[in-house]
Amino acid sequence: MSAHPPRNVKEGDLATIAQFNRTETAFPDNVTLQELMQEQIDKHASDTAVICDHDKVFGVPSLTYAQLNDKVNQLAHLLRAEGVGPGDIVALMVERSFAMIIGILGTVKAGGAYLPVSPDNPPDRIAYMLKNGGVKILLVQKKTAGRIVFGGRTIDLDDPLAGSTANPAVLGKPQDLAYVIYTSGSTGKPKGVMIEHRSLVNRLHWMQQAYPIDDSDVILQKTPYSFDVSVWELFWWALQGARLCFLMPGGERNPLAIVETIRKHRVSVMHFVPSMLNVFLEYLGGKDSGVLRGLASVRRVFASGEALASSHVRKFNDIWGSKTGARLINLYGPTEATVDVSYFDCPAHNDFENIRSVARSITPSSTSSEMDSRWRSARPESCASPASVWPEAT
Repeated sequence: MSAHPPRNVKEGDLATIAQFNRTETAFPDNVTLQELMQEQIDKHASDTAVICDHDKVFGVPSLTYAQLNDKVNQLAHLLRAEGVGPGDIVALMVERSFAMIIGILGTVKAGGAYLPVSPDNPPDRIAYMLKNGGVKILLVQKKTAGRIVFGGRTIDLDDPLAGSTANPAVLGKPQDLAYVIYTSGSTGKPKGVMIEHRSLVNRLHWMQQAYPIDDSDVILQKTPYSFDVSVWELFWWALQGARLCFLMPGGERNPLAIVETIRKHRVSVMHFVPSMLNVFLEYLGGKDSGVLRGLASVRRVFASGEALASSHVRKFNDIWGSKTGARLINLYGPTEATVDVSYFDCPAHNDFENIRSVARSITPSSTSSEMDSRWRSARPESCASPASVWPEAT
């Protein structure tokens, strides 16, 4: 990657590249997630919002927008009574469940930022994240509460919520934090990446413009929520009146569980890490046509988190896409840039040699900041500008 073109690049090529990299576009940068979600709640109050048929806490397999909103609001009011407001971080240590989405949306509606903590993490990593993030409130379930001794306030989301179900007033601003996700720490201690509302709104607005969904769509939530790919799974649906379907905990490693969930709930949008997509395609390759018919509802499959090889695209087209019309889209981006910075629509045919086309840039308005021990004084800075891509000299 270079800021200066090779000398033998033609002027026409430069103009084409400049146009290719011109990704600036308007987005609703004056609103928060809370405001955008509330619009859809008011429009779709009686429609199904979240499906989680493995969760028996409420005795029902799904919640409507109104039912979910009531529980989210009760938690939001409780968190505000505990002092949560803009800039405060609330940690969640839960499994894939109703509690997960209630905890996340309740934190956002309270004005705080959510910090996802995997219950499978070693206790010392959990303790580090909570201390480094300045966390005073930890949301848990009964099965996860014993993973660590926490000195702050612990709220068990399996216990019945009480209090007002009225929509809390909007306290946050677009530049306030929406969430914090810690990196793997492969090069040292994990670092918390702080993402603002406006950055996530920008990212979700781009995705809706590029790959529209509506109230007929069902998004499968299968990515562990401590990875940033989960963010669009957890919020996109709520801004468009669609539905969210939770895969059972651990189901992301079980192709049969994925197939059955797609078939039963008519999932239309989902995500795979390329290596797991390959495993899933291997599974499908040995099944009869009836299994593929159960996947007919899927319109788009997004892949990110690892390099997507040409062999993955060919296998997807041969086994899945050519049979049902599903399309494969490759995304790429670091956590610091609000999930993704580039995208590429993979060809639906196999008459290509290699996937060498340059991915297009996503709109460059995302902002973030890494968190250190002085996180409260850290200011987000722009980190997602369009890349200048030069063709190879010939």
